Amino acid sequence: MNDENHFGQRFYLLNAIVTIILLIAVFISIKQFGTQAWESKISIGLVLSGGKDEQGWNREQYRGMKSACEELGYNLAVQENISPADNTKAVKELAEKGIRLIFLTNACTPEDLQTFIKQYPRIRFYTIESTFISSNVSQYSIRYIDLRYLSGVIAGIRTKTNIIGYVAPTPTAPVMQGINAFTLGVQRVNPFAQVLLIWTGGVDNPTNEEQAVNRLKAHNADVLSYFQNGSTVPLTAERVGIDFLSFHESYPDCEHFLGSITTNWKLAYMDVLRRYRHQTYNNDYLETMTESAARLEPALNHLSTREKVFLESERWNITHGRIVFSGQIIDRNGVIRCNANESLGGQYLQKNMDWLVKGVTTIGN
Repeated sequence: MNDENHFGQRFYLLNAIVTIILLIAVFISIKQFGTQAWESKISIGLVLSGGKDEQGWNREQYRGMKSACEELGYNLAVQENISPADNTKAVKELAEKGIRLIFLTNACTPEDLQTFIKQYPRIRFYTIESTFISSNVSQYSIRYIDLRYLSGVIAGIRTKTNIIGYVAPTPTAPVMQGINAFTLGVQRVNPFAQVLLIWTGGVDNPTNEEQAVNRLKAHNADVLSYFQNGSTVPLTAERVGIDFLSFHESYPDCEHFLGSITTNWKLAYMDVLRRYRHQTYNNDYLETMTESAARLEPALNHLSTREKVFLESERWNITHGRIVFSGQIIDRNGVIRCNANESLGGQYLQKNMDWLVKGVTTIGN
């Protein structure tokens, strides 16, 4: 009997050891297979200034890239809530994962980019609206000029006080282009309207953004637009009773929502990633309204028949060749920036638009 018990104990012990060995082997195989599966795919790093589920710019960027990667079979690693000062840490963490393609969706200085390409010469960087040029740095962006202009058309025909607000972060070339295009759209339909501009100091600055909207309300603005990442401006505008045109997010349930500039980032990222795959990534990616990625979605139920007619007339002009920055354009200091028979090209807009058109007044900071 004792021999039987001893034999049984040995049998169960041996069985347990074999089972543990098999589990370890399965674990190692799965881990190795998973690692090989990850490494066999192209891996993308996406650096966001806010959270990936945060309304506006960050959520739209994440959803677009995620959908593109899923369709193309790529891996995606996301770094969230990264300020410009944290870019170095975010890039380091992505590089340590073996990622060779990184998209920087927030502000990145030329100095930071120079540091990155020296430290990580095998990584290709894509960055929004950068003036820095390198063999392994590419720019990608959407030209919102036409859509900003059309937003201005809506604002110009909608305002009753002739005071229109604009909330923006800092005076960079893309931001100035948007403000000027918006103002030219306003002036196209309402030469008596004035655009009041407030700087917030950053694309993610909820406290300053809320204060800016309240200040515009105090100045009798009844319509506004903005260049900010999150939802603070539109939701504050809704609360205080200012009609608004949003950026990167629609608000159809809001009473004061007039329309939104939106981007199909999946389309944009699919195009960029295909260029990368075919090694044509030295070409910068730039889309306009006449292409498919960006569009203005007016809240038609909030616009009158007259407003819809004005909007569609100007939309037709744009899609049939009208150039927003053409004809005589005077800045707010009285300097002629564009003559009657001229137009301003893309290179000029990227490098030299450090001025605001006549009709823009800066208040606050």
